Amino acid sequence: MQRVNKNRITLASQVAIVVLAIRKGIVVRISHKTREEENPSQMVIATNNSKRLILILGVFLVFISCDSNRVFDEYKSLENNSWPQAESIKFRAEITDTISRNNLYVTIRNNKLYPYSNLFLITNVIFPNGKKIVDTLQYEMADKNGKFLGNGISEIKHSKLILKENSIFPISGTYTVSIWQAMRNNGSVNGINQLQGITDVGLRIEKVN
Repeated sequence: MQRVNKNRITLASQVAIVVLAIRKGIVVRISHKTREEENPSQMVIATNNSKRLILILGVFLVFISCDSNRVFDEYKSLENNSWPQAESIKFRAEITDTISRNNLYVTIRNNKLYPYSNLFLITNVIFPNGKKIVDTLQYEMADKNGKFLGNGISEIKHSKLILKENSIFPISGTYTVSIWQAMRNNGSVNGINQLQGITDVGLRIEKVN
């Protein structure tokens, strides 16, 4: 019968313990001790697990530091990966900071069925006091060879499109941002009723350092 070591801690358990400690603001020092009776194969497994744990923690900490400027970040998925012309995508952001500068982005996820190289949008920002700002915006979605400009290794591409730069929210409260697609075929007066290939629409607000 194989002897079971009750003191063994799995890699997943180590990650969970360290992540919990990070959230509580505790500095964790990871040490590894090898007893004389352990055989070389156990030592190799322990070393490999240690390297894997350090790599996972490194990626986790980089992700946290890169996203530390996030004020608001939300996506809405579109049914059947299609965006109706009459349907606005709405976001409500609670803002309390009226001093810092912010960048606002429309974030788009599209698949390979998106048939155009650009994207026209209409945005409507409503302030807590009822003030409205409406913009018509055009973005490039693909290069001259038809390759999508968004990021992503799969067929889903992620585009981060500037809506406002270095903006200060003048008053605190709820800001409502509505987004419509405003695409038309060349020579057509009417808009495209169903814009295919858009899987998700989002709004992201980042604090400017």
